Amino acid sequence: LRGVNAEERCFAWKLTQDMLPVGSRIHRRNAKRRCLAQLDNGGLCQEIQNLEHVFRSCSAVMESYAMIIQVLDRFIERSVSYENLVHLSFNHRNKMKLKYALWFAVKILFLIFIKKYFNKIQLLKECIKEIDWNLNMSRNFGSIVEMIRLKDIMLEFVEGNAV
Repeated sequence: LRGVNAEERCFAWKLTQDMLPVGSRIHRRNAKRRCLAQLDNGGLCQEIQNLEHVFRSCSAVMESYAMIIQVLDRFIERSVSYENLVHLSFNHRNKMKLKYALWFAVKILFLIFIKKYFNKIQLLKECIKEIDWNLNMSRNFGSIVEMIRLKDIMLEFVEGNAV
């Protein structure tokens, strides 16, 4: 997982080991087990939080989840399931492409879980900003061509041209 910072690397490890502190796993007294994500209608999500709810089924994150899957499907040219995403278990013959796909998945899931970013455009812009920074600093951790290809796919979603 080159290209991610220590906090994101720790998050990725906890994600793959199913050790993220979600509401259904916290058993302390007076612990907040509900999701409490801000919904579009102004209310708060009252569902009991589990891993699937955090990344896929919460109303606040459904559009972002669909976008993540579409970007990964287009980038690695394969279908990525929810289980593959949360376990970071998807694969590709081209290892440079796989590095950037894993980088993208970790960055986006980190932003959703830790930073509570639910807007798909905001998520993509954060990743694009990170790619631009890496390109400007000549800090690539794989193929520059693949990095630019991933950025172009994300830009299509931001501009609304993606299918």
